[in-house]
Amino acid sequence: MRISWWAMALSLCGLIPFVFSTTAPALAQNTTGTIPENAYAKQYGGGCSCLRGFRKEGGACKKIVIPKNAYLTSSGTQWKCNRGFRADGDICRRIVIPENAYFSESSYGRAWNCDRGYEAAGDKCQKIEIPENGYLAELSHRPAWKCDRGYRAFSGKCIAVKVPKYGYLDSSGDQWKCDRGYRAEKEACEKIIIPENGYLVQTNYGPGYACERGFREANGGCEPVLMPENAHLDYSGNDWTCSEPFQRQSNRCLPRRR
Repeated sequence: MRISWWAMALSLCGLIPFVFSTTAPALAQNTTGTIPENAYAKQYGGGCSCLRGFRKEGGACKKIVIPKNAYLTSSGTQWKCNRGFRADGDICRRIVIPENAYFSESSYGRAWNCDRGYEAAGDKCQKIEIPENGYLAELSHRPAWKCDRGYRAFSGKCIAVKVPKYGYLDSSGDQWKCDRGYRAEKEACEKIIIPENGYLVQTNYGPGYACERGFREANGGCEPVLMPENAHLDYSGNDWTCSEPFQRQSNRCLPRRR
């Protein structure tokens, strides 16, 4: 005997017997043996689902009450407030946007952002005070302003960077560095004295020079590396190591112990 699709649907909803076993119904059966009001039998998987605009509550499908200034979401099972409103219990309250601000769904917590040139202070937007020789920074920066090149921020002001003789502003624009051949000493750039058998190196530490191969830094200059018998210059060129099969002991190279 053929079984109609409707009979199968009723069986899937758990309302009349069916020759095959089915899963538990999504909605509880009612006492009349019919599909609950505002529900429909699922085509696959068994059970029933509520119509759009209704949600499951107990064994029934109850209408979703949508408050003023709200709409039913794409799922059809819940509501959401319109743009410019925020849920407060079962109602949608208008979001109060202060002066010099604009509505923003991407802002965190407040639902509004301040206009450029203003910053949030509680529930208001206050004007950003920019000091002389300063400018308004990007909104993502803190503080909200920066100093012009050649100035640095100090106590809410932009003070001029004093660049010493033989110095220059670095890439940041608020610090200085010394010219090549000079090194910073307090607030000045002092010339690096390169000893005989030495050469200039650009480093922020050390004497500012290095010794040629075969010489080592000592006593403010470059002195020859003195090597004992059976030794040779190491990879650095500024010290020595023992040749095989000798090993270093103090300042000598002695036969390696077996």
